[in-house]
Amino acid sequence: MIFNAFIVLLTVVLMELFSVFAHKYVMHGFGWGWHKSHHEPRTGWFEKNDLYAVVFAGLSIVLIYFGTEGYHPLEWIGAGMTAYGMLYF
Repeated sequence: MIFNAFIVLLTVVLMELFSVFAHKYVMHGFGWGWHKSHHEPRTGWFEKNDLYAVVFAGLSIVLIYFGTEGYHPLEWIGAGMTAYGMLYF
């Protein structure tokens, strides 16, 4: 159980590091089409940039699923990604 908690916490930390990289090289690079909406006045509840959260939530769900199917520790990595998303929100 302690090892699983460590994986979750480590994933949260690594997600923060990854987000710095992704923001600089993905969102302000080839992913600008989605991210550009974040730098413009909002016209509704959502913006294209929110698709990044949807993609990472989907990836977290897939990791948790495969982790529960026996591919440990993927479920705890997925849980860490989910925790990071909740903290970021």
